[in-house]
Amino acid sequence: MMTSIDMHNKLVMVTGATAGIGKETARALQQMGAHVVIVGRNPLKTAEKFRQKYEHLDVLVNNAGAYF
Repeated sequence: MMTSIDMHNKLVMVTGATAGIGKETARALQQMGAHVVIVGRNPLKTAEKFRQKYEHLDVLVNNAGAYF
């Protein structure tokens, strides 16, 4: 049995959310009431900016991919 998860006012960070599955995941979470933050490719810059603006993180969706 599937239950509904309350995402209202949760702070969610989605990596790799500028396109594809990550982008759709971010949109779906936002529609569920979450406050969604997407991050870019430079982890040092984005982590520092996140810490300056937010005090906590409720959910991390680590969707980033890489080409080798």
